[in-house]
Parts: sequence; structure tokens; C-alpha cells
Amino acid sequence: MKKTIKYKVVWGALVLLMSFWIVDCTLDFFILHRRNIQAVMASRETYMRTLTALFSLTVLLLLLNRRKRAERKAHEAEQKFGAIFEHVHDGILLVDVQTRRFYTANKMICRMLGYSLGQIKSMALKDVYFEDDLPFAYEQFEKQLNGTVTLVHDVPLKKKDGTVFYADINSKPITLAGKRYMLGVVRDMTARRLNEERRKLTNQLLEILNRPADEADVINQIILLLKEYSGFEAVGVRLRQ
Repeated sequence: MKKTIKYKVVWGALVLLMSFWIVDCTLDFFILHRRNIQAVMASRETYMRTLTALFSLTVLLLLLNRRKRAERKAHEAEQKFGAIFEHVHDGILLVDVQTRRFYTANKMICRMLGYSLGQIKSMALKDVYFEDDLPFAYEQFEKQLNGTVTLVHDVPLKKKDGTVFYADINSKPITLAGKRYMLGVVRDMTARRLNEERRKLTNQLLEILNRPADEADVINQIILLLKEYSGFEAVGVRLRQ
């Protein structure tokens, strides 16, 4: 239906051009017959002005029609992906590959990062990474864009409150309405990391307890291990008699 409207506009413009040409030729015939050269020149000038105006109007209509089609396709694509975005349990981000700014996101990633959708749309890739991690983030982004890497594990992301959560990010470049984006699927792996660290700590504690050593040495090793995991400078242990 839309293509039919476009063709009607073009054919209408061509018909008008042909009409002006026929009228011009007819006028030239009668004017030349009377040998009025000045009238011929005036007729030519009027014809060229009209032809230029008509051509400009045709180009303008075609450009407006193309712009409306692009906007409609972008809106349809956003609606289509929006329906998919909201029915998955992972966070999803759509990133403009040229500006590295966020185009849209789903509710899950908004919840993960602590931002509203409006805030996410005003942000860029650099806003969800700590400054020290930016070189690594941009390097992985380019690799995922080129297809050499798809999944990146344990990526530290910065939340709105300044805290960190770790995620696996699976990304792939896509094209929507003629524009390239990076589609990133973000899975929060914080719980898995905590479980792995607890399991590792438990194994190390069991290893210390099974070593042949006196009680004081065992306690000192446990305190050092707890300091390493907690990040505290001082850790106390109270022994009961």
C-alpha cells in the first residue's frame, strides 16, 4: 500500500512535467508562427521556473516519504523487540555501535543497574563501567562487534549506587531499520560468584584444619584467611574454654 502511494506521487509528478512540456510546445508553435521572439523567450523562462519548482516539490515529497518510512520501521522494530525484551529473565541492552550510547533496554537490566528506562536511554557504555575497567570494556566491545568474541564472563558492572555486580555478557551485532546496534544479553552472576567464593573458603578452612599443626598455628592461619577474604585489617577470634 505504501509503495503504491509512493509510485502515485512519482507518476503524478511525471504527468505534470509532460503536461507542462506539451503546453510549452503548443505555445511555441503559435508564437513562432507569429514570429514573436520576445514572447518565446518569456514562455521559456516561465516554463523553466515552473519546472524547477515542480522538481523541487517532487524531491521534497520523496524525502518526506522516505523519512516517514524510516521512522515507522524504527518504531515497529522497537515494538517488536520490546515485546521480546520484557519476557526474558536476563537484562538486555541495545547499544548504538557508532556512539556507544544505549538505544533501549528492558526492565530487568534497569532493575540490575538501578536506573529507570529514561535514564538508561540518556547514558552510554562508559557509564556502567568503572574507570579502570573501561579499556577492557571497549576492547571486548570491539571484539564482539567483529564477531571474534561473543561471550565475556564475570564482567564488573557499576550500579547507580556505586556498588558492583558481576555479569556474563553475550553480545551480537544486529541491524534495525538500516542502523547497526549491539544486542547485549546480561546475566547477573553475583550469586554464582558468592557461592564459588564460599565453597573455596570452606575448602581452604578444611585444608587448614586437617594440617598437622598446634592449635595456635591453626588459629593464626584461619585469621589470615578471613582477613584475606573480608578485606579487614583486623580479625578477632574468641575462644571458649
